[in-house]
Amino acid sequence: MANYTQPEYVDKRLRYYDGQFLKDQDFIDEQKYHIDRQRRGDRLLKVAGICEGLKVTKMTGGVSISPGTAIDSEGRLIVLGKKYEVPIKDIVCAGRIPYLTIAYNEKEQARYGEEKSHWIETPAISVIEGRSDVVQEIILARLKIQGDTVAEVDETPREYSGIKLPGDDEKGATLRSRAGGASDRNHAELTGSLTVTDDLTVDGSITATNVTIDGLLTVKELQVTGKNAAGGTGAFVFRMIIMWAGSELDIPTGWKLCNGRNGTPDLRKRFVVGKDPRDKNQGDIGGTEEVVLEEENLPAHIHQIEEKSNGNHLHLTKYTHTDWIYIDDHPTQNYYRKMKERMNIDFTNSGNKIEEQWKVDIERRSNATGEHIHDVKVLSAGEGKPFKIEPLWYSLCFIMYMGDDDNGNGNGNGNGNGNGNGNGNGNGSGSGSGSGSGEDGDRECCTST
Repeated sequence: MANYTQPEYVDKRLRYYDGQFLKDQDFIDEQKYHIDRQRRGDRLLKVAGICEGLKVTKMTGGVSISPGTAIDSEGRLIVLGKKYEVPIKDIVCAGRIPYLTIAYNEKEQARYGEEKSHWIETPAISVIEGRSDVVQEIILARLKIQGDTVAEVDETPREYSGIKLPGDDEKGATLRSRAGGASDRNHAELTGSLTVTDDLTVDGSITATNVTIDGLLTVKELQVTGKNAAGGTGAFVFRMIIMWAGSELDIPTGWKLCNGRNGTPDLRKRFVVGKDPRDKNQGDIGGTEEVVLEEENLPAHIHQIEEKSNGNHLHLTKYTHTDWIYIDDHPTQNYYRKMKERMNIDFTNSGNKIEEQWKVDIERRSNATGEHIHDVKVLSAGEGKPFKIEPLWYSLCFIMYMGDDDNGNGNGNGNGNGNGNGNGNGNGSGSGSGSGSGEDGDRECCTST
């Protein structure tokens, strides 16, 4: 009895020669070989799904399926040669939201005598409730029922065939058209990671959940509606300057410390101000760390001095006058006594003279209502020492993007980053004229911000 069971592996095919005697099993084995080779390639390198056609359309009394082709997970082609109609009674019995599926099916057919001489591949079309757990079934549409009619044909669950890329544990990436109706007909869906080693040109839009780019990305216009996070060098413009919080010994490739070397401005211990063509040119420097306050820097002000007074007042001046009196004659004693009483002085007899120191206290009073001036002298204070005017700061590095070419080929001047020769860390030479000096290992403290 002939054996029609298709084995998992077929490793032989029939070798014909003249005068050979063959039996039915020989021809069956020949078919097994060709079936295996065809289905094996389709199963390993293609994704199960719709290849063409098989459109589901509402009609009176049910839905119709257009002719088309699909492939299942076993690599078997499912071919519907003519339009197929599904009556509403079969759809309603399947539930409120049924799924329409198609699957591979074959059966024997007898055409001559009692022996079945053909295999007929007639697809099995089913209406089921919920998504099918049978991997060989291909979903064509989801139907929405209202009463005894089909209200809507939803093509979102449709799955199209595509390419399967081999990988470890049969988990290779797949590429197929995205389902979801006419609006998504031209959209490709890739499951897995994508690495591009050469140019990639996209004329339309890109929607991605996770994108990793190890090389250079050039973007004319980039619009981000959500969060944007970048690591490494990312996307940068030549001579772009950013702040770097890492060590100056770990500055990324393509970046240079802004220390006045290698074509960079010297931004150490400097703040950055925006260019204003009215009073600044690009590249100008200025400012000072300390300042001495000058008289002309002080705002106009008044020193007010008040003298308290209770109206008219007097100024009392008192001084002492001292003199000597000489009396040559000797008046009578009575004269001396009267002089003493009147002037409150004592005379001393010294030979022919009487001498005595005469001390008189004199008091004078000013006019109570007279005008007069008080001279007031205000003493100066302060030492004129300079003082710092810088705000609170935090020290960071300013670094400039000069390109990733360590051989000196770039877009600028100095260190070979333009059309010149560089002898810096790249130890290479660029094409063209000009020269630049290498870093020579200099690493300074950066700047404050």
